[in-house]
Amino acid sequence: MKRADRELLVLARDLGLASGIALARVKERWAELFPGPASLNSSPASIEDGRLLVMVSSPVWLQQMSFYRAEMLARLQPLGVRDIRLKVGRPGRMKPPPGPGAGPAVRARPSEHDLAFIEEALLGVKDQELASRIRAALGKWACRKDVAARKRRR
Repeated sequence: MKRADRELLVLARDLGLASGIALARVKERWAELFPGPASLNSSPASIEDGRLLVMVSSPVWLQQMSFYRAEMLARLQPLGVRDIRLKVGRPGRMKPPPGPGAGPAVRARPSEHDLAFIEEALLGVKDQELASRIRAALGKWACRKDVAARKRRR
C-alpha cells in the first residue's frame, strides 16, 4: 500500500505546485522563526529546488542577515530549505503577530467626502486605465488617512 502523503507530494511536483507549497510553508512560519525586526524587514520571495530567495528591505539588512545566514539555514532546513540567497528589494508585507488584546483588523473605506474628492480630481483624465489607477491610489490614501486619524483619537 502506498502512503497518501508521498502520492500527494508526487502529484504536487508533477503539477508544478511543489515550490508554491514549500514557499507557503516557509511564509507561514517566517515571523515565528525570525521574530521582531528581522521578519519585518525581510520575507521569503520564492523557492526553487530547496534554494530560498529572501527579499530584504535595505543593504543594511542584507549585510546584517548575511552574518546570520548559517543560523537562518539551520532554522529553515526542517522546511526543506537547503540554501538561502538574500536580495535587496521590497519584502512582502509581513505583519507582526497581533499582541495581547488586539482586536480584528478594521478595513477602512473612503468616506463619501473622499470619494467625491477623488471623482472630482479625475474629471480631466481621459485615459480610463490611468483614471482607474489614480482612483485606486487615492482610495488607498483616503483609507490610510482615516486609519491614522482613528489611531490619533485613541
